[in-house]
Amino acid sequence: MHNFVVIFLFLLVLDAVLTVDPNWSSFFTGESVTFICDMKEGNDTDWKYRWNIDGGRIVWYTLHKRYTLQGLYTGDSGRYQCIGFHKRSNDTKTSNSISLTVLGESSMPTVTLDPNWSLIYTEMITVRCEIQGGDTEWEYEWETTSSIKPSNQNEFRISSASSSHSGNYRCKGRKKNAQYKTTEWSDFIKLPVNNSKSSFMSFKLKILFLCSFLFIFIFQLFVCDQHVKSMSAK
Repeated sequence: MHNFVVIFLFLLVLDAVLTVDPNWSSFFTGESVTFICDMKEGNDTDWKYRWNIDGGRIVWYTLHKRYTLQGLYTGDSGRYQCIGFHKRSNDTKTSNSISLTVLGESSMPTVTLDPNWSLIYTEMITVRCEIQGGDTEWEYEWETTSSIKPSNQNEFRISSASSSHSGNYRCKGRKKNAQYKTTEWSDFIKLPVNNSKSSFMSFKLKILFLCSFLFIFIFQLFVCDQHVKSMSAK
């Protein structure tokens, strides 16, 4: 049993490892990326390499562990994986998979509100900037007509909305490792805040009135039902 565990761990260590250079998960159209498939065994020239996308579609065969894909376009997006074939022993090794997203030149972020209500009173709300391909390698720039200044994170939370938060918001992304690369500005989204006490109380009274009406209606149905049952029993 001990020997089996040692062999198993040894094989895990020798699994092929796929990396990309630059180490990003999202790219713009026209950029380049280099895939590197490391067999972790012998010389690089001992192996032949097959490159798959999205779990099976074969895209290239090469004799080298590096392959550079130039002039990226949106159709290059997908999950990439490499498989090595040893030239002498015919052993095979399969690498991990890496997800790659190619953003078009016209790609732009989207600003969302959570909760997305037509009118905000004094609730907690989250304003979020969403970019296709994830958010870990982006810095965010916000522009707003409100009196607050959001941070450079992909979202910010307002614990108690007030009129100072009311306004239009938009954002754009900037690559952390390439500051000159940015997305377009998103469309503006409006955050409508009404923290007027009278308006808020009016809203609460409407909800209370509606609940009371529903309670009375259900109670009357119950009374009618009991009356019908008593009449039927006679």
